[in-house]
Amino acid sequence: MTEFAIVVPIFLLLAIGIADLGRLYTAMGQVEAGTREAADYGAFQESNWTDTNYAQTEAEMVRRACTAAIGLPDYVGAADGSSCSNPSVAPIAIEGQDRNASCPTAPPVPQGLDPPCIVHVSLTYTFHAILRVPFIPAALTFERDSRFAISALPVPAGP
Repeated sequence: MTEFAIVVPIFLLLAIGIADLGRLYTAMGQVEAGTREAADYGAFQESNWTDTNYAQTEAEMVRRACTAAIGLPDYVGAADGSSCSNPSVAPIAIEGQDRNASCPTAPPVPQGLDPPCIVHVSLTYTFHAILRVPFIPAALTFERDSRFAISALPVPAGP
């Protein structure tokens, strides 16, 4: 009985720690998926970055990133995924492929540049552990980035 009383709390702490690591790993994957989804949408068409579409494209990218992250344990944001603060979406950036000055950061983005402009999306997420252990931080903040080249893919015809 004494051995059982000594061993069970240790195994319980190990099990909770393993569960927390699994939650952290899953959360990092969801944040990565959110950045990729947003950057992919922004990079799909050059026409997303014209004067008339710029604000709408940014709003849709934020919505897609937040919707992908809506299942996170510490998600803070709109229930429909239209906006979120944990994870937070950094301002969408348009960069040159070599980080040169060929791609402006304000609308309109010039069409048909060679090399193409890059859409850069960054999400920052704060993860809170279940178990508070003195030598392990209670909250971990990490950031994920995705960069996609703006393409000029043809828009598929409707059915």
